[in-house]
Amino acid sequence: MRRDRPPERLNLPEPAATLWLQARDVLAATMPEREGWTKRIGGGTVLAARWGHRRSTDIDIVVGGTLSLKRLSSTIAKEIGGIVTINYADRIVVETNTGKLDVNRAPTEPGISNTRARISGRTETVLSTTQILRGKLKRALRRRRARDAYDIIRATKDEDGDKSLTSAYGLIDERQKATILTALRTNNVTLKDDADAALEPTEPVTVDLNELGTTAADVLAAHELERVRITLNKNQVVTVRETANHQSYKDAAHPDEAPDQWRDIGIILHLGAAGISIPRLKAQLDIYHDHKRSGLVLDTAHRDALERLDRLNQPATPSLKPTT
Repeated sequence: MRRDRPPERLNLPEPAATLWLQARDVLAATMPEREGWTKRIGGGTVLAARWGHRRSTDIDIVVGGTLSLKRLSSTIAKEIGGIVTINYADRIVVETNTGKLDVNRAPTEPGISNTRARISGRTETVLSTTQILRGKLKRALRRRRARDAYDIIRATKDEDGDKSLTSAYGLIDERQKATILTALRTNNVTLKDDADAALEPTEPVTVDLNELGTTAADVLAAHELERVRITLNKNQVVTVRETANHQSYKDAAHPDEAPDQWRDIGIILHLGAAGISIPRLKAQLDIYHDHKRSGLVLDTAHRDALERLDRLNQPATPSLKPTT
């Protein structure tokens, strides 16, 4: 089970902050939290609240469960003084004079954490930065928005954001990565036009808007994982990631929490490419942990990593007797 952390404090940027105050009570009434039904705040507005780098007019809500959104749209629109512009079972959009409320139903990502945040005096469930950036990368396959490219670039100016960007990029498969990089590099004109109309930065922009897509693509390429090293040291699983730009990130977790952390930090596809799955890693970890032994090492830079894991995954031998 994960350790509870105190909620972060988020000040949403205007005019999204005003829209949230108008919408939160009706959302709580029409989409109450209960077993099998979740409601999470996400999107670039959350990133803008964390980094303070731009304004935002939208509130993005991600819900999980079987409740149809379509039948809720008119109630929500009436309560917040807006009009329904998209009305489907899995997505509704309500636009007001101050912004847009966009509610999407999406499957809950198993093993990828949400966070709790204090927003306007209440504690809410919020998507992690990794989840939000992953969603922006996925949308880049079909949508060209300057805000998405700018958020990718801006993530590197924040220590946690930079780490989350590596995690998010690690959760995208190789075919999609190639498509995303091509789309960004070939849409500079479109992104520049969109930036002029909708970016609204609140800090000096340090990137040439004519090269917004190319810069974002270069940032992503630099966050490609080159090497993952996992060690079991006493009662801590330590995972070190190294990227193409020689950046190193270190994460530690209790053995019971390590598999969830491996998903959170986006190494699952990197390990899969080497023929090593997270369930298999978990099995190896359990062998050592059950025998109260340290020393499990996986280094994906070594060609014999898979072979060495095969040897580790043998039935217990006298050398692995429990220590006293």
